[in-house]
Amino acid sequence: MFEVIRDALIWLMSWVLDKPPQGGEAFRLLFLIGFSVFATWLSMYWRDLAYRSRTIRRRLKPEERYAGRYFQAVWQKGDLRYAFVNIFFDWRARRYKAAGRAYGADGAELASFASSYVRFPSEKDSEIEFMWKSNSGVSGYTRLGIEDSDEDLIQGDGLVVHIDGEICSYQMKFKHMHDRYVREALGVAVPKDSSQEPNFVRLFNVRYGPAVRGGFASAPKSDPEPAIPA
Repeated sequence: MFEVIRDALIWLMSWVLDKPPQGGEAFRLLFLIGFSVFATWLSMYWRDLAYRSRTIRRRLKPEERYAGRYFQAVWQKGDLRYAFVNIFFDWRARRYKAAGRAYGADGAELASFASSYVRFPSEKDSEIEFMWKSNSGVSGYTRLGIEDSDEDLIQGDGLVVHIDGEICSYQMKFKHMHDRYVREALGVAVPKDSSQEPNFVRLFNVRYGPAVRGGFASAPKSDPEPAIPA
């Protein structure tokens, strides 16, 4: 991308310089000075400008395919908890971050949390990981093990670890919130903001809660246990 911008600027400057001298030499000199300043500024800050566009980020950063909102169902203390997690690129900090909210099955908000660093899948594994801290003071660790991953669908099983006195881990299932799949499953759109999340949780819990509970209850190690993130 930088090479394309650089070549275009060099071509434009060469075109101006190659024009036969005319009466407006003073104007051409001012143009070249101003153009040189602009080209220098653009060469230093073009990444900051480019990273503000998700379309450009998808071409420059492979991690961008994992950005977006995720819906989690967590099996905690014999019942379901839900969470929305947004993984996004902070162009000022030049890194990906995560933030979200946890809800009870009735849609009541339990906590909000944030992480300043996210680790993405590599050649060695297919996991998204991040440490987080909630507004209640509890710290934790989340690991999303991706089972299915293509351009339209990212989902799998995971683990949530609470680090609050006793360290406990909880099983979790998650899906990337792709609008088409959400509409097909629930007949509603992906929540646009936090005010729409409680209703989404209640609708999901009524329609799919029993099946999700049954899946967790029949799985091994369904109860929380002391754990240390691997």
